[in-house]
Amino acid sequence: MFGRTHASPRHVYRLALRKESPDFRLVAMAIAPKFKADAKDIPVGVPLLRRGETLPVRVMAFRRDGFNGDIELSVENPPPGLRFDGDRIDAGKNSDTILLTAADDAPAFAGPIRLAGKATIGGKEVVRIASGGTMLFPVGSTDTERPEARVTRDFTLAICEQEFAPVSVAPAEQKTWEVTANGKLEVPLRVTRRGEFNAALKLKPLGPGVAEALKEFDVDGKATNATFKLDLAALKLAPGSYVFAVQGPTTGKYRNNPEAAAAADAAAKDAEKLAGELAAAAKKAAEEFDKAAKAATEAETATKAANEKLAAAKATCEKTPDDEKAKADRDTAQKSADEAAAKSKSAIEAKVAAEKSKTETEAKSKDAAAKKEQTAKRAKELNEKAKPRDASYMVCSTPIAVKVTPAPPPESKEKKETKQAKSQ
Repeated sequence: MFGRTHASPRHVYRLALRKESPDFRLVAMAIAPKFKADAKDIPVGVPLLRRGETLPVRVMAFRRDGFNGDIELSVENPPPGLRFDGDRIDAGKNSDTILLTAADDAPAFAGPIRLAGKATIGGKEVVRIASGGTMLFPVGSTDTERPEARVTRDFTLAICEQEFAPVSVAPAEQKTWEVTANGKLEVPLRVTRRGEFNAALKLKPLGPGVAEALKEFDVDGKATNATFKLDLAALKLAPGSYVFAVQGPTTGKYRNNPEAAAAADAAAKDAEKLAGELAAAAKKAAEEFDKAAKAATEAETATKAANEKLAAAKATCEKTPDDEKAKADRDTAQKSADEAAAKSKSAIEAKVAAEKSKTETEAKSKDAAAKKEQTAKRAKELNEKAKPRDASYMVCSTPIAVKVTPAPPPESKEKKETKQAKSQ
């Protein structure tokens, strides 16, 4: 009730009495890598996979009421491009690190993943779907801050199709590698580097067995292959199936989504081209409007002059109604006035149409100019963001499946002596 961090009367002890019911629950959590063994900061782990990348995920089993058996792990209906070969939490253990890999051609994905744990309890098969887990906030130093985590309803995952892993490590062959319990195994690895990540690698094996027997090994910065070695006698593993991996930090120049920057540059060029074309169209429309306006003014002046002549001719005709020449002049003036009025009407309609075209084209040109500025600004931002910068990256290989078979029985003394005699 009087804790140092938060005191509350709601902090009470509770006693529960119920029938024994062996069971388990699972929580999956992406663990942010530590680039230094003695690092005291704890970043928030992000369950994001680039193409060709492998993500270690910690799966924790909360066992209840004496259940202590194996828990087989699998992903139900995985999204396209996600690879998980299966794993298990061994009997008596409460956690396991599984490896999720995105294929080189994996499409984009973001959503919940049904990570299932299957076990046999009381002779019946039981399946539990893992919840998610996450840090509430990053911790700068565990000396001064207390890390806090919470459970989420689902374990979610994202696959990014716009980027590839800077470095990928995988076995030269995707198969199960067999070795005897007292033998030694060498697994050839393929190293794929992308971008400017050409630093040497120091890889630490991950897997079961005696920790001291999992020896680190170096990979030259120019090497495209390496060899992963296991001494099964030193590991002291019983016959069975196991999953190993290798992991290690590296450094290089990282560019944040250069494809988006390139696409933004292309969009900016298209916007600039369109803005230029519409600006030229707006200029032409303005010139056409000026011509139409001038023609309308001239037509209006001509119409006014024709009407004045018509009025004078009518007045003369009224004074001398029997004058045939006056009548002919009146009829000619009427015809000229009608023609001038028709031309003026046509010129005014052309002016109105030209003005409408000018207004619409100017509006489009204005919008295109604004879009040009926006796309240019966006391209500048993305190019700035995509500039190469120093970055650290934790490389994790794809799973390495190993089957340990029983060691052959030791030869009898008589058999050894017989062999020696034959060789002599």
